[in-house]
Amino acid sequence: MKLTCPDPFIYAVIRMDPVAMVEHFKDPEATARARAMVTKKYLFYTEAVLDLPFITNSWFRFIASPIATTLRDPDPEKHYTPDMCVPIFPNTDHPTGRPAVRSERLFPFPHCYHWIDTNTIIRVRQKPGGYDDSTVIELSPEEHVALTNRFSDDYVRISRLLRKQDESAQVASGTLPLDAARPGSSSLPQDLCAECSTGAHSESHAYPLPGSIGSDSDTSGPDTPEPDAGDSLEGLLRMDIFGLGHDDAAELYPLVDLWFELTDHLTADTIPAPSEFFKERDAVVQ
Repeated sequence: MKLTCPDPFIYAVIRMDPVAMVEHFKDPEATARARAMVTKKYLFYTEAVLDLPFITNSWFRFIASPIATTLRDPDPEKHYTPDMCVPIFPNTDHPTGRPAVRSERLFPFPHCYHWIDTNTIIRVRQKPGGYDDSTVIELSPEEHVALTNRFSDDYVRISRLLRKQDESAQVASGTLPLDAARPGSSSLPQDLCAECSTGAHSESHAYPLPGSIGSDSDTSGPDTPEPDAGDSLEGLLRMDIFGLGHDDAAELYPLVDLWFELTDHLTADTIPAPSEFFKERDAVVQ
């Protein structure tokens, strides 16, 4: 079947087009730097699509994450450890025996992993003639939920380490509340704990998700009045439930071409590390 827009929960190969990302600025220096960039093809997983598949769209925003061929890169500052990953079957290798996720069709590469907190936003260009999904490698909705749940223990561990780190800092500065020193108490704000349990603190989000806390489109707050009947249409439009609103940060999201045919573009030995993608992205944005 031909798709106007790729589906979520699929594995795909992407490559960024830095020239197309900057040429509308009419900046010769920026365009020259973009033309000089050598971009690679990366293995990605699409977690969610943020736009409706209108044929008039030139691109579609996705929340997506790069796939790695190793255990997660450690990051002591954020308390990420190598075991904070999930293998993709036929890979079953994990330091703690964490079960692998299984795609609907057999995944073609032997040593791949999903890493915790590497999701970012990309713009996938519409493909002339559409996307042929006859060979797509994807997770079922149930397996996608299982993938998300397998990171739960990691978020709990990160939350506890952040709590200890926060309390240690307060002890050092002499600002730790008396009740926080009691066993079982915590001085860590509840909203921070909630972020740790849901993955909302992902370091890979260079820009807030549209409509998320901290983004320009988030206008809600404790003092926001309830709309009356006359404001209901305006309120509905502000919610942007159809993904039609303007995203001021959109031009900063990587603009990519996408392919479903994984083995036509990559081999097990040529899949780049996630860090290389983020370096490419940041080089264009800067």
